[in-house]
Parts: sequence; C-alpha cells; structure tokens
Amino acid sequence: MRWQYWAALAAIVAVSVWAQFSLRRLGIPPEWRGTVGQLVVVATVLACWLLALVFRKTIRRVIWRVLADNDIACCVGCGYDLTGNASGVCPECGARNEDAKTSDAPA
Repeated sequence: MRWQYWAALAAIVAVSVWAQFSLRRLGIPPEWRGTVGQLVVVATVLACWLLALVFRKTIRRVIWRVLADNDIACCVGCGYDLTGNASGVCPECGARNEDAKTSDAPA
C-alpha cells in the first residue's frame, strides 16, 4: 500500500479518537457516543473527500509543479513517469507533454 493510504487511515483513526474524547467532554450520554462519534468520523471523511474532489485540478497542478521544479519528468494527464521519453507523448494515456522535462537520468 502507498503511504498516502496509511496517512489517511491514521487521520481517520485520530478523528475517531478525538470525537470520542470530545463527546465525553460535551456531556453526550454514553449510549449516544458511538453513533454520534461514527457520524463525526463519516462527516469528516466525506468533507475531506469533497475538498479533494473540488480542488483535484489545483492539487494536481501543485504536485506537477513540485515535480517539474525537481527535474522529474511526468505526464500532465496521468502522472506517468516520462524519464527518457523523447516523443513528448505519454505511452500510458496518449497526452502530449511538450512542457515536461524528459531527461535521460533519473532525479
């Protein structure tokens, strides 16, 4: 698994633990803590997913800019590694990548 998935899982667990302690401090009855805590976790996960969905193009642009600044060649369409690609066309998705740096040596 990629580290991003583990980070997301850790964030969900942290929100769940935080929700349980916060609900205890707010005076929520014990019989409601599980249900309300689950709703808080689900709402947090949905909010993060919606933010990522809404800002996905911006997030991609930022990631590609960081990769380009570090001289790492990648496709602007799918993120495929274009190291050594001289054609300027991504073999994975077919997108034209004239602006991508296609160096022969890996960074």
